[in-house]
Amino acid sequence: MSGSKAVAPGVMVVFLTVSLVGCGDSSEPDLSTMRLLFGAATANFHDCSASPVGLSIPAAGSPVSAVFFMAGELPDPAVNSTDFELSVDPPSRFARTGAFTGTILGGAPGSAVLRFGLYHKTKKHSDYGPCDLTVTLE
Repeated sequence: MSGSKAVAPGVMVVFLTVSLVGCGDSSEPDLSTMRLLFGAATANFHDCSASPVGLSIPAAGSPVSAVFFMAGELPDPAVNSTDFELSVDPPSRFARTGAFTGTILGGAPGSAVLRFGLYHKTKKHSDYGPCDLTVTLE
């Protein structure tokens, strides 16, 4: 070995471990915003802060759909209907029609706090939220 130094095997293992840690899990979403559409009304959540903080829906109920965005308002390509779904709490107020769609069930006029989020079905945990939204039935 003329002028070169051998690298100890332990150093190479440490280097590979550090490199792999930075790769991340591409199946995990990198979310910035959750947008909920209730008919003509929209609620946006950034870091679980709702804007507006509450909204009104008919006492008969309202369809709801969700879109999850990365920074820059681009839909997150990691969020798919196979691995993820919109979570709504309490579940008794929600009738699911798809992974990210359903109906908020009506009832007596008044206000209730509902919690919305993105649930990772395959890993059994929340990836966004749950976030509170005051919903008033009119």
